[in-house]
Amino acid sequence: MHGSLHNPRKDLRVQMSVRRSVGLLALMLVPALGEARGWRQTGSLNTPRYDHTATKLPSGKVLVAGGYGSFPYLPLTSGELYDPDAFDTTTGTMGSWTATGSLKAGRLFHTETLLLTGEVLVVGGAGAADSAELYDPAAPDSTSGTMGSWTTVATELQPRHYGHTATRLNSGKVLITGGWDESTGVDRPVASAAVYDPDSKKITATAPMRHVRYRHTSTLLPSGKVLVTGGWNGEYDFLRFAEVYDPDAVDTATGTTGTWTEAPWMSTERGGHTATLLTSGSNSGKVLVAGGCGNYGFCPSETELYGEDNGGSWSSAGTMLQEGTLLPETRAYHTATLLDSGKSVLLVGGCGVDGVSSGYLASAKQYDDNKQPPWSSLNPLSQERINHTATRLDTGAVLVVGGHVSVPFEGDRPTGAAELY
Repeated sequence: MHGSLHNPRKDLRVQMSVRRSVGLLALMLVPALGEARGWRQTGSLNTPRYDHTATKLPSGKVLVAGGYGSFPYLPLTSGELYDPDAFDTTTGTMGSWTATGSLKAGRLFHTETLLLTGEVLVVGGAGAADSAELYDPAAPDSTSGTMGSWTTVATELQPRHYGHTATRLNSGKVLITGGWDESTGVDRPVASAAVYDPDSKKITATAPMRHVRYRHTSTLLPSGKVLVTGGWNGEYDFLRFAEVYDPDAVDTATGTTGTWTEAPWMSTERGGHTATLLTSGSNSGKVLVAGGCGNYGFCPSETELYGEDNGGSWSSAGTMLQEGTLLPETRAYHTATLLDSGKSVLLVGGCGVDGVSSGYLASAKQYDDNKQPPWSSLNPLSQERINHTATRLDTGAVLVVGGHVSVPFEGDRPTGAAELY
């Protein structure tokens, strides 16, 4: 186990002083945006995993839960907490992982959403497709004796094995959309949607989307509405379709609250892409869509922006190019993280799908709203990875952890390695 150096008998004032000093040191190690930044090692997970989830808690720690590990090759129940201020004795770096309470059911491909209460909602996933759980970081776990415990959530959820989304609304409720259902014997994506209410602690159905889809994106807009883009329809087509959910509108046919309307289509089909809301700069309030797979082997290197003005519209956000060349670069199943400037987005890893940089990727790209061209290449990760997570910390650093890696002469396996940008 990778633990922090901690002596509970120390004077509280000394502990607080050390923690403040460590926090200042961490800030000094993370250069301001716009300066050269690189990758550095941090503590590794206790359990290697991929297709897990990661969420930054109000405490500044990061919760990782579930995923898929090594033998016996079953969905994981274990959870871990990353403390960026704790020293990791194994790697000799700042940032260490400790165990927290385990999920009630093992799951991967699930979603994990921070609530306004500081609790975390986990929904669906292979292994527990029709269930949901709530994590309370302040409650002790009776089984492990660690802080942080899980409780089961009452739900009307249609089974969602993977590829669904969960987006917190301004009300504090959580909108759950689409995904892949394997429960009926006929594997298929779904159009159904549901809402978690933190007051009743229940998940109930809401109006379905206009299109079945999975591996799509779902992004909260400045208006409080939610933009859903792309995905796959389960047959032969990735989708250009976009639609918008209004949580306050009333469906005249059913009398229920929450409606869907068609939005302008993207310029090209995408699935396994990312969509990130920019919060400052000349494109503040717009959603940056990047990467993904397309139809007939065509995968887009072009990126685009969605804005709500005038009923919604799309505009170009530039083309991603391979480092040092004018050749287009494509990637899917990567991560996209808004940096603390609010106008820059970090893309990490994933799978190359252009025939040139195909396979798992170690490369990273950065979008800068105030630069032309807006896309630039960064120093790569220490290893290629896909199905990992990337989480922005309070310091502005980005924690990339876990994922699926390919090891020469050993094949594919999960990793526990973590890096900071």
